[in-house]
Amino acid sequence: MAFIPCSRCHAKYRGKGTAVYVFIGSGPANGRYRLKFCDACAGEFLEHIDQELAQVSPDGSVAYPTVDRCMACVLPLDFTQSPVIVTAYPKGGDQAQWLGALHPECPIPSALARWLQNGLQAA
Repeated sequence: MAFIPCSRCHAKYRGKGTAVYVFIGSGPANGRYRLKFCDACAGEFLEHIDQELAQVSPDGSVAYPTVDRCMACVLPLDFTQSPVIVTAYPKGGDQAQWLGALHPECPIPSALARWLQNGLQAA
């Protein structure tokens, strides 16, 4: 079994980690990204994402109504035009998904941008 580097701390770990896929539908960072985390960084990332984005429940409904507001400037927008979707496959757990939205001209919130910059890989 190969050693895999964590996308955040770059420490090499062996075995299954947490895979995270991020889709940003507009703006300067638009695209699809793949991140692989060791256990420690995965826990921190998922905790952070849970605070930034609306988690999708297993039945497909959104836990709280934040997807109609921009993550950066908090002004109203149409989610279908500027989605931010994070899908995580935690080690030993079920798939989890979060939703958010950004205006095309708004930057990614700095905390999320730092997570992505540390180990951004185009999916």
